[in-house]
Amino acid sequence: MENYTIWVIDKARLVIEIICGTMLVLMIIIININVFYRYVLVLSLPWATELTRYLLVGIGILGAAICLERNEHVSIYFLYKKFPSVIQNLFTMIKFAIIGYVSIIFVVAGYKHALAGGMSSFLGIRLFYPRLFIPLGGVFLLLFLLKQVIAFYSNLRWETN
Repeated sequence: MENYTIWVIDKARLVIEIICGTMLVLMIIIININVFYRYVLVLSLPWATELTRYLLVGIGILGAAICLERNEHVSIYFLYKKFPSVIQNLFTMIKFAIIGYVSIIFVVAGYKHALAGGMSSFLGIRLFYPRLFIPLGGVFLLLFLLKQVIAFYSNLRWETN
């Protein structure tokens, strides 16, 4: 069961990386088209700014989940290593609790925010869809946190035996 869970989480990370990469390429293309229209054709595409803003939020929140899975968030590792392993384990558990709490807030408050309604100014789409990035990011943060918790407690179990 544990191996299957980790396999699913690894596949989810791969899908998110592909989605983030695609959104980044799309954002670059849209910005370049808008620059061409603005400076060569002296026209502005108002929807381009709005769409790139939504894509940037999506990349940021999903990218945060990817960083969590890879354990690449900023940390003060040199100070952490100076403590005994019992304190290090305590810090790790506190870190897991804080990340879990913030992720749950992302899911709950983000979903409520997505349901708030409204229409985008220039794209004419319901704001529900771009606002879904926040609760989805929270779900993936929780999923990747689960993988770290599983790895931590299986290593902890082997160290204590």
